[in-house]
Amino acid sequence: MVNNPISENQEQLISLVYARTSARLESQLQIATANDQRSLVFATISIAAAAVIFGSLKGSNVVFFAQGSAAFLCVSAFFSACAALPQKMFTSGSKSMELREFIDCDSSFNEVLLGLSENNDGYINNNEFAAKLRTDIYKFSVVLFLVGILIALGGFLAFEQMPVGGSK
Repeated sequence: MVNNPISENQEQLISLVYARTSARLESQLQIATANDQRSLVFATISIAAAAVIFGSLKGSNVVFFAQGSAAFLCVSAFFSACAALPQKMFTSGSKSMELREFIDCDSSFNEVLLGLSENNDGYINNNEFAAKLRTDIYKFSVVLFLVGILIALGGFLAFEQMPVGGSK
């Protein structure tokens, strides 16, 4: 009969799997926090850019460029802030009632750890779904920001081409 190294080290393997899924959940929480900070900083930059551009082009004959650019930048700030709204993040661990169920069923240590690891897998999937949604919202805000900047650049170029007084 051939020795199976997995069955010989099953407890260590299951413990390692649980530790790795727990570590992944903790890293997801850290990444989500960093993404929230990035989104809020970008929202601030978008509002500041809107104010600068609107102020720079306000008295010109190309005020519609300023308004259009400021509108895109403000909407960009809105979506960037939306990407930082609070969300439910799942972390490692479970409720004590789940442990009570394992004890009542006379489960082994390996079965308990395996059950906790399976819970972590579900939590990881939920966190990834939420993170993807928030990342997509943030990317949309970046696109709006770029459109706002392009409109502003068009306004600055049009303003430079106009003679003083706005007419020929």
